[in-house]
Amino acid sequence: MTTKILFVDDEPIEKIVRPSFRKQINNGIYELTFARDGQSALDIIRNQTLDIVLVDINMPGMDGLELLSLVKETQPWLASIIMSGYYGDVDNIRGAMRLGAFDFIPKPIDFTDLGKTINAAIEHARKQKYLITTSLIHELHKIAETCKQEFTQDNPPIKLVKLEQLLNHATQHQIYLKN
Repeated sequence: MTTKILFVDDEPIEKIVRPSFRKQINNGIYELTFARDGQSALDIIRNQTLDIVLVDINMPGMDGLELLSLVKETQPWLASIIMSGYYGDVDNIRGAMRLGAFDFIPKPIDFTDLGKTINAAIEHARKQKYLITTSLIHELHKIAETCKQEFTQDNPPIKLVKLEQLLNHATQHQIYLKN
């Protein structure tokens, strides 16, 4: 399965990132997308399903902290990794961790370390998707049971039938995520 990664940085890091992950890109392991500012990144996040987002903390306009807070509202399972070249940026790094950032990568980027961090973040994102899916399925089952009690089995409304189909599909997806 291809891991979809979004890099968000106001610096043109794609010139050093793409060559560093050329093998993973060519083998279909990683699909990389780049955004130069927080708003562009948010548009991508709202329109694509991603696995990991790497965010520079210090960017003009929407900074990395604001973007991280919005990421969790849009794709709560998305593993966020923050980047910063400012070593005195401890308050922002701690703020990002409180917002749910998975890890921190200092700049300039050590690509061996980044590769290990991405692998750990992939596993983290997979577990998050599974937990969120499990919780949603549980809630949907409760709703379906409540609906079933209100209607007879001989004449269930079409929406209840569709809800049961959705639950079956979601349960299959949950099993897929678990494996």
